[in-house]
Amino acid sequence: MTAPATAALEVRGLSAAYGPVTALDGVDVTVERDRITAVLGANGAGKSTLLRTISGLVPSRAGEVLVGGVDHTRSPAERIARAGVAHVPEGRGVITELTVDENLRLGALLGATRRRTDRSLDEVYTMFPPLAERRRRSCDTLSGGERQMLVIGRALLCGPDVLLLDEPSLGLARGWPGRSSACCASSWAAPA
Repeated sequence: MTAPATAALEVRGLSAAYGPVTALDGVDVTVERDRITAVLGANGAGKSTLLRTISGLVPSRAGEVLVGGVDHTRSPAERIARAGVAHVPEGRGVITELTVDENLRLGALLGATRRRTDRSLDEVYTMFPPLAERRRRSCDTLSGGERQMLVIGRALLCGPDVLLLDEPSLGLARGWPGRSSACCASSWAAPA
């Protein structure tokens, strides 16, 4: 008999707050390997806080965050990233002084330290053709949708086991939300 597979991400009883305001109260989520899991809710329901707490940007008050079965509840954000969690927060965190190519290479750096970067720059440029056309341009010239493609591509270059996307279709032109979802979904199916 084989042992049950360890979930890619498991959140148990997670609680977090901003000062006296409780944002998460006893949240449980399990993300199986090679699966897509969505968290849906109204504005202000705590979706962004959940992702920020999982990735170590917001401290938890209670509960556990396990990545591949390893407890990272109190780990700093950089250790959680090295453990295989890539977080694309709402708001498009690009470094505008760098080019598209330089921003993407930052993601590849973390992936290289994780020994298994299986995303190449060419694959990202194939997923997001507008980025290929602008690879040598400064990021301050990109539209909001192009910046969103860039941060998703950068996260994929890390070779994550868990990809946390907060508002992934924000700013994307009509038709692109479905394409970017398909790109991210196909990245899950790719062999490690």
